[in-house]
Amino acid sequence: MKSLIKLLIIIALIPFVLNAQSSVKHIIQPQDLIKTKPVSNPQISPNGRWVAFEVIEPIDIENTDIWIVPSDGSEAPRKYISSPKKDFLPQWSPDGKYLAFLSNRGEDNKMQIYIKEPPENNVHPVSRLKQGVISFQWLPGSKTIAFTAKDALTIEGKKQKLKFDERIVGEYKLTRLYELDIDIRK
Repeated sequence: MKSLIKLLIIIALIPFVLNAQSSVKHIIQPQDLIKTKPVSNPQISPNGRWVAFEVIEPIDIENTDIWIVPSDGSEAPRKYISSPKKDFLPQWSPDGKYLAFLSNRGEDNKMQIYIKEPPENNVHPVSRLKQGVISFQWLPGSKTIAFTAKDALTIEGKKQKLKFDERIVGEYKLTRLYELDIDIRK
């Protein structure tokens, strides 16, 4: 219980640590609030040693990076995954070896699942859907990810492609659940 309270205090203090300008104390001014980087979606690693979280850049709200910090507070938070685009929704694999996340860093600007292998290995995509990925979740065993994505074409679009004459009004693209086997080369 004590370690959980300590962890929650560390997470609550992250925005202030990230915004630390100097050790001089001063009264909080409106410009300080503008410089504060919002933090969200903390994810504790399976072994409890690390916390990954999202940080939104205040100047460019479309740029979200993923940071990590030791759960015991022994080190300052540091940027772990960064690109000029949006990197968000970090999730540790059940075995704690990999950190998966969503990003639109590809050329098509669609959200895809990416994986980073700790400690400092390269980031690589594991999904390549034309329509992009909405959300994902690791499955037990760390070899499969379940994810949701909208259909590329609606039923109406498929019928038009096949040259059907009927017309459907007000149809939505269906969101489906998929499984993706992860092939992580060692």
